Amino acid sequence: MSPLKQATGQLPPTLLVCSAERLDAITQADKFAALVREHGGQSEVVPVALSHAELNRTLGTNESYTAVVDSFLDELVSATWSVESSVGVFFLSLSFSLSLSLSLS
Repeated sequence: MSPLKQATGQLPPTLLVCSAERLDAITQADKFAALVREHGGQSEVVPVALSHAELNRTLGTNESYTAVVDSFLDELVSATWSVESSVGVFFLSLSFSLSLSLSLS
């Protein structure tokens, strides 16, 4: 089932990293980011000029891409969150269309 059809309530801050080599990955990430914002959450799409495999392999070694992810995580950690708030972090790499082949209809 598509995550677009599962999302309810306020969604957690979301960083969507996707391959800029696949326009469908960017389109899908943009649609999910819009949904997060519609549900009162914050969302950012970061297309990176790498394949999905390269995204996975280079996180932590690719300085510019890793800096974006680190900054996102730093903002979450530095924010004051109540333990009871059950705020989660949702990080996706969508360059492979979520392996579930999101049905965006």
